[in-house]
Amino acid sequence: SAGVGSGAASTAPASTPIPNVTTEQLRSQASMMENMDPAQLKQQAAMMRSMDPASIRRMNPMMANMTDEQIKAAADQMEMM
Repeated sequence: SAGVGSGAASTAPASTPIPNVTTEQLRSQASMMENMDPAQLKQQAAMMRSMDPASIRRMNPMMANMTDEQIKAAADQMEMM
């Protein structure tokens, strides 16, 4: 029958896979970003764009499983905050 099993496996959209991180890492990263002013967020985004994505993945456990495109999108999002 139609619709069986559709969307039931995951609540995350297929286009944005969530890296394998702990809740504590997520809280820590979110709180760090909340405490940054817009100029700091823009500076962080610029730094991310200037670095090789492989280096970012090695340095930041939150981004270890992200694709180059996802890292670029994260920088874009930081810049818009």
